[in-house]
Amino acid sequence: MNTLRKTAAVQQDKPRIKRLIPLFLLIFIDSLAYFIVIPALLRLYFNSDHSILPANTSMIVRNMLYSATVALSSLAFIISSPIVGKLSDRFGRRITLFYALLAAFFGFLLPIIGILTGHLSLVLIGRFIAGASTSSQPVAQAAVSDFTTGKTKAFYFSLIAVAMTLAMVIGPIAGGYLSDPKLVSCR
Repeated sequence: MNTLRKTAAVQQDKPRIKRLIPLFLLIFIDSLAYFIVIPALLRLYFNSDHSILPANTSMIVRNMLYSATVALSSLAFIISSPIVGKLSDRFGRRITLFYALLAAFFGFLLPIIGILTGHLSLVLIGRFIAGASTSSQPVAQAAVSDFTTGKTKAFYFSLIAVAMTLAMVIGPIAGGYLSDPKLVSCR
């Protein structure tokens, strides 16, 4: 009897799992996006062969610009999260997540254009937009909460933590690999 109940619960949970996978993937990608760029930014600001800054830029200025670039994403997240949350409540989670993903695309496109053209301002604007787009994480977490109940809610929230933490581990490693000038060169 107990086995029948567990089997029924698993069968009942399958449609829910299929709906939650894209949300976990979104959370993973948002976290990955933040951490994957850090090694590339280090190369961009501190490597004399591939820097976007003039060669005579002091180390203090390089440190400040690097710090500001990394901080812009978090600042944008802090500013945009309440706004995106209200938009999600008003227009729905799905459409809000779509626009957040669209913003993330532009948030990554602008720095690439900035690096290729040598415009630091595009790198900074892109990092701000990318940070604002990570406001989709709380929306995705709310959507997970909408689809889950009872004891399964704790399990699915632990999967959110796994997705975020896994991205924190993979991101810098992938960013370090991808910032190798022998692998990818823009000059």
